[in-house]
Amino acid sequence: MTNGHDEVEAGSKADSEEDLELENVEEDGPLLLSAQNPHPEPKSSSLRGLAQRQKRFKVAVVVITIITLSFIVLGLEFTSSNVEPELDSFQETLKVESERARELLLRNIGPRIGAGDGLVVASPSKGEKSYLPDYYYTWTRDSALVYRSLTTFDSSSNSENTSSHDELLHRAYVQSQIPIQTRSNPSGGLEDGGLNEPKFQIDGSSFLGNWGRPQRDGPALRALALIPYAHFLLDRGYPADHSYVKENLYNPDKMRGTGNVIKNDLEEVAHRWWKGGFDLWEEVNGHHFFTLIVSLRALQAGSSLADRLNDSGAQEYYSKQAESLERKFESFWSDEKEHYLSSVSSLNLDDDNDDAAIFSLPDRQWSDCSLPLSLIHAGDQIDIDNYGYSNNTVIGFGPADPKVISTIYRYIQSFDGLYKINNNKRSWTQGWALGRYREDVYDGVGKSKGNPWHICINAIAQSLYLIEQRHYEQGYIEPTEITNSFWTELMNERVNNDRRVERYERKFELALRRLREVGDSFLNVSRNAMELGERMSEQIGRDNGKPIGARDLTWSYASLMTAVKAREDAVSKADNGVKGA
Repeated sequence: MTNGHDEVEAGSKADSEEDLELENVEEDGPLLLSAQNPHPEPKSSSLRGLAQRQKRFKVAVVVITIITLSFIVLGLEFTSSNVEPELDSFQETLKVESERARELLLRNIGPRIGAGDGLVVASPSKGEKSYLPDYYYTWTRDSALVYRSLTTFDSSSNSENTSSHDELLHRAYVQSQIPIQTRSNPSGGLEDGGLNEPKFQIDGSSFLGNWGRPQRDGPALRALALIPYAHFLLDRGYPADHSYVKENLYNPDKMRGTGNVIKNDLEEVAHRWWKGGFDLWEEVNGHHFFTLIVSLRALQAGSSLADRLNDSGAQEYYSKQAESLERKFESFWSDEKEHYLSSVSSLNLDDDNDDAAIFSLPDRQWSDCSLPLSLIHAGDQIDIDNYGYSNNTVIGFGPADPKVISTIYRYIQSFDGLYKINNNKRSWTQGWALGRYREDVYDGVGKSKGNPWHICINAIAQSLYLIEQRHYEQGYIEPTEITNSFWTELMNERVNNDRRVERYERKFELALRRLREVGDSFLNVSRNAMELGERMSEQIGRDNGKPIGARDLTWSYASLMTAVKAREDAVSKADNGVKGA
């Protein structure tokens, strides 16, 4: 490699050679030819002088042009470097923090934390102090969401850009789940509901204590975490890859059994999705939006995988159950409250599912953090299997859907005036600390008053980035009666319900810029509550903003990583000038 001095010398030598060539050019050549005088006269001193002057003039013009262009380029660089220096710096800061969050998250997996290989521990907290809970277990839900955040096996993945470490992680996860699936537990066994058991000991053995069970989102989330990996292996196409899929993930020749991790979960979801269970907060027994939408996505992705593996019977059954499940989401929409309800007592099922229970629910608004979590983990912006093989109708639950935007807005608004740490912020657009739901009484250890949670604050940040990205893609904003307040408060400018805001309008640019700015404000609430600038607890003190509850919560780290990734995607879409459809 040459150094700068060598490059200068080489350049000088080239310039000298060019001068020599110019000096050797016939000075009475084409420069002196014209239509009026196509035949040059014999050489003379006057003609040579004229040619030399013309040559010097050309050289001067070239030099002046180069100098001018240099100033223009420098000016542009200076201008661009001053347009968004803080933005570029913020992105780099977030990248560093996300990578650090990944490092801290990985410490909570496997032998490093004393667990079985591939098992995700929710937190190192063992209840060793009075202000710490005992989260030293592995949850099916948390594990699936964590592995989903670590690596995305999508259509662009291959053996070159997927690290061996990422693949080893997923294989360890698969192997950890094989015995868990077949182990008898308080929820049952492989054939009769045991896959809905929410948590296990860190060695994979059953937890036998009292708990909110069953929780039916676990099998669906685990299937969604592993189906992209199955497609990745099938695409890579080695005989060993195909064998691994059949022996460990999905065997089309049997319905359930050991070493059939994905298909076991899909069979469970397909045959019991309409039955009730406890919500992801492990508190309420009923029918839950989050559980049903991840179940829908699992069935849709599972139908695609079954089709690829020539399992036609399973493909048809999963697809049929997905269509039946999709029709039940109307039970969750409230015209009066203008948001989806997080839980309902009944799904208003038909005769095919007459064994579904009807539940009695506590008196609540049913506007909670599970709704933005539903968007980021199962919204229609997601290619459900990361390979685009789905042949199912997808429910319209996405970032540009007015009902979704209204649901997100009402959830945020439900915390107005609740937490002291938000008192110095006049508007939600400045970034509020948010908790699970307004009526929450879980304080991280016992029951008193609920606090903000990192996963909920980051879920809103990520939701806003997704809303920004989707509107960039579609190229317009369509305010409605139920979203008018959201857009008006976001932009601090009145919007009309009866007209579309097009890409070329000032308001379009303003709205999307504000979506990112407000998303950043929420993300900063979570970032500013990190202990020592990097450690993330489960909760944030509602009065003082200090870490509270379980320390080093694995899901908290994952929530930061996925929010930062969503922001990067939104920035990339905007920078690349995505056109509307």
